[in-house]
Amino acid sequence: MDWLGQCSVQKCGQFEPCNVNSAINCRRNIVFVDEPPVDEAKAKTEGPEDDDDDDDDWAEGEQMHVFTFHKELDTDELTELQLQIDRVGASTLDTALRIAKDNADRGEDMHHYSEPQTLNWTLKKPPHCQSASVTLWSKDPPPEVLKKVAHWTHMGYHHLGEGTVGAVILAGGEDFQGRGPLPILNVGLLSQKSILQLLLERARRVLHLVTLHKPHNPVKPQAPIYVLCNQRNCETIRKYLEDNDFFGLDASLVDCFPHNDSPYVDDGLLVMKTKKEIWTGPGGHGKVFQAMTSMSIYSEMRVRGLHNLYIVPSDNLASKIFDPKFIGYCHVVKATEDRSAGIKLTEKLEPDEGFGLLFRNERVRDGKKTHGPALIESCEIPLGDAARKEPVGGQLYYRFASLCEFYIGLKNVDRFETAVGKQAHFKPKKVPYVSLGAETKGETIEPSPEAPPNCNHLVSYIGDIFDECDTAAGLVVDREEYMVIKEDDPRLSAELAAAKFSQLHQQWCVAAGGQFMEGQWANESTRERCEISPLVSFEGEGLAGYFAANVLIPLPLHLTSEYDRTVPEQESENLLGGTGTMVQVDINRRDQFRLRPSTDAAVATKSAFGMRKSSHVAGSWQQDFVGMEAFGDERLSSARTSEWDRIEQKEKAEAAAEAAEQAEQKLQKGLSRSALSASRLSNFSD
Repeated sequence: MDWLGQCSVQKCGQFEPCNVNSAINCRRNIVFVDEPPVDEAKAKTEGPEDDDDDDDDWAEGEQMHVFTFHKELDTDELTELQLQIDRVGASTLDTALRIAKDNADRGEDMHHYSEPQTLNWTLKKPPHCQSASVTLWSKDPPPEVLKKVAHWTHMGYHHLGEGTVGAVILAGGEDFQGRGPLPILNVGLLSQKSILQLLLERARRVLHLVTLHKPHNPVKPQAPIYVLCNQRNCETIRKYLEDNDFFGLDASLVDCFPHNDSPYVDDGLLVMKTKKEIWTGPGGHGKVFQAMTSMSIYSEMRVRGLHNLYIVPSDNLASKIFDPKFIGYCHVVKATEDRSAGIKLTEKLEPDEGFGLLFRNERVRDGKKTHGPALIESCEIPLGDAARKEPVGGQLYYRFASLCEFYIGLKNVDRFETAVGKQAHFKPKKVPYVSLGAETKGETIEPSPEAPPNCNHLVSYIGDIFDECDTAAGLVVDREEYMVIKEDDPRLSAELAAAKFSQLHQQWCVAAGGQFMEGQWANESTRERCEISPLVSFEGEGLAGYFAANVLIPLPLHLTSEYDRTVPEQESENLLGGTGTMVQVDINRRDQFRLRPSTDAAVATKSAFGMRKSSHVAGSWQQDFVGMEAFGDERLSSARTSEWDRIEQKEKAEAAAEAAEQAEQKLQKGLSRSALSASRLSNFSD
């Protein structure tokens, strides 16, 4: 190709024609306008002029543009840049780009994909799982199905009690709004708890339920938990866990491990973040298996005697780590066998919701046409197919959406690592970048807020494990288990997630006999909230007897356990933008109200507890109470205040009447004793 002068599109001094329409894409075969054209063949063999004898190590094919500013960098900076390129696998970048492009285009051939098979549980024998199969969960199943669901739960407790189940929490995503890792942030709950704290406390609750279901088990159930982090947040999350004593779990059972970063690319080329650094980010949750192997986590799991792995996300307030029903279901349908996996699903309602969808895929393996499962991200499905609806009912035709909860046999890890390693996906991104154009060379270009994404992040998705699976068993649960928080989707904000969380917990209270003041239902207002500690209840169980009869409960309501972690009283910022401190009413008697600083992590200003007599529950004495807490720094509304005044006056009147009655009884008893003494004295005189 002859030198034709500057690029007519971006004036960057490239060979013409470059056929590029945006500045960030205009990087191919760069020839600088202030220097003679570069001999590309010589550059690939000799590298930059100032390099040492190992100049050929700098050549990365078309990625030589990353060394545009090599004259401005010192030896250490050049070495670090080369190491960064090596870490992101620039040598195999072309292959990854081709695979990612194929995945982005595979939605154009949707006739190979169909709905998963729905399993029928009304039969006597458990149904046989073929390729991709799902079970539609209902809260009110028929009696014959209810017995089988109870068996699932029993099986789940059995395997947890055997100590053969571990968990991986996927916490390797990017920082949330620049505030830090989302799993450890205060997301605006009454308790100020993070999602990671909720997950670990739910694990504690499940293990406690295991001991109740297996009271004669000589071994205390233990379930190791591993937290997948990224290169930047691993130490932060580890320190967070250590500072909080792992939220009551044994420190030897909780560990963190990082996965590798992956690059940002545009038009096949690495994107420059600074003159000495390329853009990289967390490589996606599909990196979990590679990280498990490289960090010896997989070997440690086998030494611990684990057989199965529960994988759970850390951006969902409602994720149920160690869900015994799901664990038992996966074992019943043999989802832990070779080339199989279990996945928890929910129903997709809108075409543009960002889910991965489970399909039955027609494919060729070993030269034979067969069917198997496939999980495709929504961004890879054409909008027309995503919006397709059933002719009857109006439901989306492709609607079985992943909650990113998986249950797998540990023996499949090697196979799944291979499957995910063969795949790559584009995730659109919008980032500032260092310009290589002649007019703005070396300047950092900041895209405008309304501008579309200007590059792609090469990521791995854990759903690619199904490429190596013959069968996949999905459990389709209610949308109440979908309370995801995302930075770039207003429908998945922290405010809405916290409101859904409160609404669910209020439903638990009502189901257990709680009665709320008229018109008070949890909503997006930070004052109209309801929260039940995971240490009190995992999914609404065990609340019977907590609520006094004929006592109307005001919101906010926060029900805690005596084992809830205590933190010093202090102000704490949350994702909703509010701050506050909590004080809790300490009631030793029904007619006595005393305020004291709370030891629980919450953001309330007042509370009141209605005490009932202790009752004998499940062989142990349990104190029943109703906890009522108000959120925020504002005073209670006048209606609520008058209601509390009425209750307080009524209880004071009852206490006064009770005291008067006791005094009368004492007086009558004293008079009786005086009469008896007088009678005895008279008899003695006679």
